Amino acid sequence: MTDAAAQLHVALAGARPTTVAVAPLDLTLGPAALPLAAPLAVTLAARIDGRARLRVEGKAGADGDADLAVDLVDLPLARLAAPAPPGPVSVGGGRLAARGRVVVAAGAPRFTGGVNVADLAVVERASGDPLVGWGRLDLAGIAASAERLTIARVGFDRLRSHVIVTRDQQLNLARVAGVEAAEGEVELPPDAADDVTPADADAGTIATSVAATAARETGALAVAARDGAGEGKVRVVAPITNTTGAAAQLLPIRIGAVSIRRSRIDFTDQSIEPHFAVTIDGFNGVITGLDSRPGRQARFDLRGFVGDRFAPASLTGRANPFAYDRDTDLTARFANIELPLLNPYSGRYAGYAIARGKLTTTLHWKIVNRGLDAQHRIVIDQLQWGAATGSKDKVPLPVRLASSLLKDRNGVITLDLPVKGTLDNPKFRIWPIVWKIVGNVIGKIALAPFKLLGSLFGGGGPRPEVVTFAPGSAAVAPESGAALAKIAKALAERPEVRLDIPAGPAGREDAAVMTRAALEAAVLAARGGKKAADYAGLAADTRRDRLRTLYKARFGAAPKIPGDLPGDKTAAQTAWLETALLPKFEPTAAALEALGTARAEAVKTALLADGALAAERVFVNTALAVAASDKGIEMTLQIRP
Repeated sequence: MTDAAAQLHVALAGARPTTVAVAPLDLTLGPAALPLAAPLAVTLAARIDGRARLRVEGKAGADGDADLAVDLVDLPLARLAAPAPPGPVSVGGGRLAARGRVVVAAGAPRFTGGVNVADLAVVERASGDPLVGWGRLDLAGIAASAERLTIARVGFDRLRSHVIVTRDQQLNLARVAGVEAAEGEVELPPDAADDVTPADADAGTIATSVAATAARETGALAVAARDGAGEGKVRVVAPITNTTGAAAQLLPIRIGAVSIRRSRIDFTDQSIEPHFAVTIDGFNGVITGLDSRPGRQARFDLRGFVGDRFAPASLTGRANPFAYDRDTDLTARFANIELPLLNPYSGRYAGYAIARGKLTTTLHWKIVNRGLDAQHRIVIDQLQWGAATGSKDKVPLPVRLASSLLKDRNGVITLDLPVKGTLDNPKFRIWPIVWKIVGNVIGKIALAPFKLLGSLFGGGGPRPEVVTFAPGSAAVAPESGAALAKIAKALAERPEVRLDIPAGPAGREDAAVMTRAALEAAVLAARGGKKAADYAGLAADTRRDRLRTLYKARFGAAPKIPGDLPGDKTAAQTAWLETALLPKFEPTAAALEALGTARAEAVKTALLADGALAAERVFVNTALAVAASDKGIEMTLQIRP
């Protein structure tokens, strides 16, 4: 048969009928002899829809066995997809080519050869947004049968993937795949991140210790208590689901290597205003040893750049994608990312734009038998906040103060955020836990900033920010002086933090002591009689007589002491005179202010004594006052960015 023509009409349920034109069609069979005991020689050459070329050559038997060489060139993939019912995606472009050998024996087909697809674009049908596409996909060394699939090499050239978070906060890839996000949120107890301790004060590393216990009903999660000093751990426990068992039932697959060249990944978040968009460009690398057999590990070495070629990104390690929950060890690293790129998020949630700064992250995920051990190191260099955005969604946390406290003397913030958990909980999501820990760290810093500083200088008591004075005194006790020296050293490690010293006027308790001291000083200064070192050292009669003289000098008349005072006459008269005279010696407002200033200056002198802390960062603040307690007069130092 030569130069024939045929039309293939395809009508599947739920799909629009499609007609495929095959012309010209040349088919040669034979020679043949009856009965058909031997396979027939077959040669077929055809054009499909005037573009694709198909050539088949080989032998086929009446029993269905065949051995055919197949060569297909330039078949539009849209034509293959057209007869199918409408799905969540549509295919645009794409040209399929295949060359190989098809062998059918005892009804079982087997293909060996190679396939390539050029210029493919897959689009989400509902939104019209692109999903994935590539310039060329090559599959070489294919051996496919009903029992197994082996591919020697898979090569992507100019692969482009589009990851989109939609306005309703759905992930486009999950929506297309029909995967629903788990309902509910992972909740950390209020005391999570209760111990914020620098693992390395010189590097400015903050290790978060998550200590908590919470129980939920079956199907929810439980966050277990800390089990290891200086190491933050969150353990999540829930009913077991067996994804590995399902994966083990799939067709056995072996792929020698997957190479990726000149590719890119576009990420867009449409759920935030302004929309966030970033590209991982120059995406190249190789995955070797993909194998669905249990215990086999593939090696990953993928690299690219975030935004530009100066911000490298990489994914390295080993995993079995067919059973990732059994043994996975992967490290993702993003370096030198310009922080203003994240302004859509910082403006909305932090309440400030980012003027400058660099971000480097190292994310290490290790999974063994569904148990996750994740280490997240976040390094922020030279963070500088910009203007306030007035966002209604900003978190109620002092992010500027926290960032200033977390910066070391080189302007670097280093956060180590370890998370441990299990994949058995369908609600377990690692990043919500990480960000909750970060929020808890910031909250704890806001409530107790000197606790963080205390961890840097190695102690200082439960409240290192409190300096206690004796009422009426401005003298700094030796133990307070030592604590202030340590605070100064810690502040030297946090150059963006400033310190306010309360210098408000002294209070009522101070005034009472100052009044008494002034009266006693006046009595001691009176002329005549024997000198005494202190007020209590005066003889009782002498003290009374001097008080009587002082009374006459202050009131201009001799005191009229009642004659019926109870108790010892001299002591009673002395007490009456003291009570009458004390109001005359009450300190003036200026004196109370002077005591407040003297205390602040004494603390300032102690802080700056060894020169570790720059004087420009220490401020005397008259708007801040001291407070009385059962321990004395307490001055509480304050930190500000």
